[in-house]
Amino acid sequence: MTTILESKVTLEQSDNVEVVWRRSWFSWRKILIMLFVFLVVFLYFCLVPARLIISPETTLITRLKPDGMPDYVGEFLLEHNSQLTNHDDNGLRMVIEKFGPYVLEKSSLMRNSVWEDLPNDNTEMGNWYREKWIPLCNAMSIDPTKKPAEYKPISRKIDAMKNETKDKEYKKHDFLFSLTTKSWRAEDYPDIAEFVREAEEVLTVFAAAAKKPQWICYEYEARSMIEISLSGIWSAPIVCNDFAIRANERISRNDIAGAFDDALAIIRIGRHITKGSTLSERLTGFDLEIKGIRVIQSILTYGNPSVEQIHQFIKELDNLPKADYSLDKIIKFEKMAELEMLFSLHNVFQDDENIWKDIFKTSPSLRMLAWLSVLPIDYNIASKRMLSRFNYMEEIKKETDYQKRKQICEQNWRDVNRLTDALKMPQETLFRLPFIRLRSTLMADYASRFMLPAIDAYENRETRVETLKNLLRVSFALELYQRENGQYPDKLEAIAPKYISVIPNDIFTSKELTYKKNDDGYILYSFGQNGIDDNGTDGEYNEDIVVERKKDSAK
Repeated sequence: MTTILESKVTLEQSDNVEVVWRRSWFSWRKILIMLFVFLVVFLYFCLVPARLIISPETTLITRLKPDGMPDYVGEFLLEHNSQLTNHDDNGLRMVIEKFGPYVLEKSSLMRNSVWEDLPNDNTEMGNWYREKWIPLCNAMSIDPTKKPAEYKPISRKIDAMKNETKDKEYKKHDFLFSLTTKSWRAEDYPDIAEFVREAEEVLTVFAAAAKKPQWICYEYEARSMIEISLSGIWSAPIVCNDFAIRANERISRNDIAGAFDDALAIIRIGRHITKGSTLSERLTGFDLEIKGIRVIQSILTYGNPSVEQIHQFIKELDNLPKADYSLDKIIKFEKMAELEMLFSLHNVFQDDENIWKDIFKTSPSLRMLAWLSVLPIDYNIASKRMLSRFNYMEEIKKETDYQKRKQICEQNWRDVNRLTDALKMPQETLFRLPFIRLRSTLMADYASRFMLPAIDAYENRETRVETLKNLLRVSFALELYQRENGQYPDKLEAIAPKYISVIPNDIFTSKELTYKKNDDGYILYSFGQNGIDDNGTDGEYNEDIVVERKKDSAK
């Protein structure tokens, strides 16, 4: 009996061992299969060259290169140069011809001492000279040997003086950005008056060029649309700063007409740049127009112009070329630019070995883009995914109410933030990586994080420009009322319709502008971007947008 029991126990134990051994073998088999699949996939990705599956339907253009790939740069150049420009109408050509490449390049290497050596220079600067500067000069019929201008802007000279002087008042005074809030007199700062005289030649040329109907830079050899479109705008804000400083200097000498001419030059240059296709150009143009309007407000506040001069201001402002603030050109360009970037990621990461060294020092998202760029991608799927991110811009274009446009922008950025959070999850990436369809959408999502335009900044800046224009029109009417009646009105309604046909509303709130008469004059303001009454606290972004007039300000 004991023997039988012992044999059963032995049998049961052996059976258990057999079961354990079979389970162990089954686990190892799964691991080996997974390793084999991983090796096959890895070898496939390594050995099969990265490719783009593409069709004209998702390129937004019909112009293709000989290899069948989209030619975004060629398409943009075709449209950019179809404006039928000529040398006589092009203000930028006039500036380039006078000052050389100063207006195009910010590089510290742009010095006369090295200019003669550039044709044979093998550095980046020499390449720029041969590949961009000479073709540009040929297109504009300009002598390419023209040396760059040795011009130091007034604003930089003032900054240098601030660093050298021990005068505390001089150090703390902001001669440029204090327009409409504080004025300075030329006789108190003879150095600045001298700087203004030294800048006369540059400002005269830019003022004349700004009156030309066009402001276009031909750029046939550029590598991307961004380079083409942004050429020629870098010096404009710097020169416009000098116009603003000279305007204030002229106000202090009671040269009201000259100060107004400077303000008009700033606005004209701003509107030229606003015609550009990129969001950067549009925002730069808006900033310059804001600066010009602020200069005019400074003339009203500190210059005490006559009734005849005010009427002349209104007439000349009305005769300025109308600004085109439509989103159509921006949307088209941004779509093309971002598709070009998405398309070119493959070439960049595959052909440039040095870029990989930099990529691994940057963010995980850029590293993921680099890895994705070497895998096969369906460009149709990726581009459709990318273009879907622009749907909110089409909604904004149709909406006229600012608050509703603001809500659309905020919803878009919430969607982008959710996308960003999702891409931080490893399982999101790992799940989509093996499949070409999902991998294509993954690449578009990563690219969207870096490429989507900040259209909310455009919306806020455009609305700010329009608000300042409205405030300026009302200010003109208030000044005319004061000249005729000896005082400012108690209520804003008193100026219409005699001095202004219709009093505009606050664009940010769709309600009336806020007007408060006081013992010193008045304060007129919009609630600004936040839509809240900050009691006339003027600010750059969320606070109120203010025009203030004091009786003794002209003294």
